[in-house]
Amino acid sequence: MKTQQPLDFVAVKRRFDGLRDGQKAEIRRAHWQDLDLVPAYYRLGIPPDKRWQRVVAMMPYVSLSHSEHPNRLGAALAKADIHERRLFQMWRSESPTDFDYLRRIIEQARQKNNLAIDWQLFGNSLFYWGENKKREIVQDFLAQYPQQKGN
Repeated sequence: MKTQQPLDFVAVKRRFDGLRDGQKAEIRRAHWQDLDLVPAYYRLGIPPDKRWQRVVAMMPYVSLSHSEHPNRLGAALAKADIHERRLFQMWRSESPTDFDYLRRIIEQARQKNNLAIDWQLFGNSLFYWGENKKREIVQDFLAQYPQQKGN
């Protein structure tokens, strides 16, 4: 019986970071559902799978954290002062619209500061995307948000 190895999202992110700028741009410009049509996607050594495509679609926008205690996505979004309404809009939306909302939220946060988060946790959330993962992001956000506002 073959045992499944754990998914190493950090290793895939490092491979992405090692791509040439043009290859990264190919991935950034493609819609996440069409990444299996982008040659640069196959340089990452992962299968053409919608779960992996969600993970790879966020790689151009979120940096790999090198801190000892990296942020979870929700906490990083609170620190970037993203309005909670946007998170709830993502949470209430159905697939694939919810994922598109998440990408736009991340792009907005990235413009405010460099999003450096725990890629192993983030990759897991994207790979197993669904109601529970969206809830975790919102809960992490809300746990940090009042502290950011000084309440």
